Amino acid sequence: MSGDLERRYARVLRLYPAAYRRDRGPELLATLLESAGDSRTSPTSREVSALVLGALRAHAGQERRSVRGSWQSASGVAALMLLVSTIASAPVSVAIDLAAGAPATRWVLQPHLQDLAALPLGVVALVAALRGYYRSAAAAAAAASIVGTAVFWITGKDLQGGWIVYLCVAGLLLPLVREAPRPAGGLLRYLPLVPLLLLTTDQVMLRFSSEAAGTAGAVGTVALCVGVLVWVAVDERAAAAVGLVLLSQFLVKTVVLATFVIQSGGAPLAPSDIGRQMALAALGPALLLAVSVVAVRRQLRL
Repeated sequence: MSGDLERRYARVLRLYPAAYRRDRGPELLATLLESAGDSRTSPTSREVSALVLGALRAHAGQERRSVRGSWQSASGVAALMLLVSTIASAPVSVAIDLAAGAPATRWVLQPHLQDLAALPLGVVALVAALRGYYRSAAAAAAAASIVGTAVFWITGKDLQGGWIVYLCVAGLLLPLVREAPRPAGGLLRYLPLVPLLLLTTDQVMLRFSSEAAGTAGAVGTVALCVGVLVWVAVDERAAAAVGLVLLSQFLVKTVVLATFVIQSGGAPLAPSDIGRQMALAALGPALLLAVSVVAVRRQLRL
């Protein structure tokens, strides 16, 4: 009977990565068999659930780490998500305009001058961050923010949020400069691609109507938040990273709104409407960051 139990445990342990099974598989299997005794022929449902969760955490690249290490990883991934979104914003919008039949003239590029001017430095920041050169990435992001600001003051066009995002990126990368941890691995490395999908969907829907784009953007953001909240049992760093991204977007909205109010000489909306919008914008990052803090501390106690 112990042979049947061992085979069933081994079958579940195949869910773990090969390197994990090679290093810890025999020890884990021996521990499971010892705790089960000789009377059982199959794992309990609780054991199977715990092993599956452990396998998912192993694939996610989650090992025992300090609170500082978890937040450093989340900060780096959040910076990458913001860089991907900001860098792709203008090119995706222009490409969809051209695909929709817009003439290839300077009028297609004009609404995106601030983002396009900072684009080369943004790409430098992205490449440097991916390679783990966080000091260079932070410097390039700060320079991109300065370029975007300069173009805004020179052209006198409406303020775009790209330069503020680059400033947020520089701030997120600063905690990584001193220790220079390795870039996030496992499943977390694919999270920066999500903003590209959401951005493309939003720009496509914008060609139909601004209302459809707003709905699609809201649904996509809610779906992302729900997804990382479910995933928090596997990797709490994902929820922390998305929370930091939403917090950066909240700061962008705050600065853009304040600048618009100053330039227009008065509030464009009633104070109650502004307060309601800002409260809703702050709800997402507050929830995700709070859940992340609780999950990180709980995981460290296990």
